[in-house]
Amino acid sequence: MAIYSLPQPRVGCSKKEKPDETVKPGCDESEASPDPSPAAQAERHEVASEALGLLAGLPKNQQEVVRLKFQNGLSYQEISKITNLSVSNVGVLIHTAIKTLASSCSLDPSGG
Repeated sequence: MAIYSLPQPRVGCSKKEKPDETVKPGCDESEASPDPSPAAQAERHEVASEALGLLAGLPKNQQEVVRLKFQNGLSYQEISKITNLSVSNVGVLIHTAIKTLASSCSLDPSGG
């Protein structure tokens, strides 16, 4: 797999750049989130391992665009520039990968 210089992943809760605006709702910086329990950590690790195993079963081009989209939070346009694929092709690869992954873990990709 190719190695790219990627921007930092996007984070949902951050202060706005304008000094007169506040932190986004639900992101109280003064609240410390408790560490997950050992059982929750084990379950999370198991799910992540299973997901990586399923991802490894995809063709390399699908693996690449899925990782760029979901691990790095890039847009289709950003992925297109990095991979030299058209934006449409990026979309098709991601859609096909999601359908394949969903069927591998017996999920309905339409959400129903």
